[in-house]
Amino acid sequence: MEEKRHYCPAKTQTAALAEYEALKFGVFVHFNMQQFVYTNDEFTQERDPSVWNPDKLDVEQWFRQWSGAGVKYAILTVKHTSDFCLWDTKTTEANAMNSPIPVDIVAEFVKYARKYDIKPCLYYCIWGGAYNHRENAGEIMLAQLDELLTGYGEIYLMWLDMANWRPEGMTVQALYDFVKERQPDTFVHFNQHIQDGTMIHYFPTDIMNGEERIPPKTGHVKLREIDGSTYYLPFEYEICLQKVEENVGKGYTKGTRWFTYDKSHPAPIEDLYPYIEQAYRRGASNVAVSTAPDHTGRVRDEDIEALSQLHQLIEKREEMG
Repeated sequence: MEEKRHYCPAKTQTAALAEYEALKFGVFVHFNMQQFVYTNDEFTQERDPSVWNPDKLDVEQWFRQWSGAGVKYAILTVKHTSDFCLWDTKTTEANAMNSPIPVDIVAEFVKYARKYDIKPCLYYCIWGGAYNHRENAGEIMLAQLDELLTGYGEIYLMWLDMANWRPEGMTVQALYDFVKERQPDTFVHFNQHIQDGTMIHYFPTDIMNGEERIPPKTGHVKLREIDGSTYYLPFEYEICLQKVEENVGKGYTKGTRWFTYDKSHPAPIEDLYPYIEQAYRRGASNVAVSTAPDHTGRVRDEDIEALSQLHQLIEKREEMG
């Protein structure tokens, strides 16, 4: 019997990776149940569709605003810790189509991303092991990923979180292969958790990160040797735009929030930008700013203004070389 083919990351900077690194500036669109259910750790298991009610939903408004703010790619949290799905999935009733606002958010997201020339990327929270254990977790998860990868056209990047929660017997290689078999050109980004990118917890991955952490003082090493082979792994720095006046979050600044809430607001630019500048200086290729619509389903003006200011500072830095 012929051995199953395994896919692997690029061993040099390909044209596709050079294009990815040239994007520089993206948004991490944390939009899910958390807009309606606030918790200090931003984890929730609320999955009742009746709770999901963004009554002024306007996905085109997001992209119109982001395009004006210089955004080049956008990552949508299609399923976070609650298992609530933002698309018309056949795997569970806990999805947006059964809510008071029955809109397939993923379909809208990719449509307007393409209209405004912003790369559509999807975030998916892995589950089924230590978190939310179910006998058929692996089967459901793969069915959900298959829907996302076969039902919405080309997806630029799949951002896979919490690989430590994957079902028993499911390997990172198997998940990587599953994506590549359906969309070979899609980048697969496994979140490497809160650290500076020196550790690779999950491989294969096409992109490295540290989740709210910039590269070390010595700089990010893109060429990494793993099991006797060298791979080219660029770094993305994720930073939260939102903050609250509480000692929560795990970012460099107090009160960081991945999601947008009534009581959250943009952190001061003078607090955020130094970390962004330092991340680029230490070898980060891209910065993804976590910002999203609020519970109404629209992006707030104050958040766009802050995003625009950050982009202007990044552009000025690029111009100065």
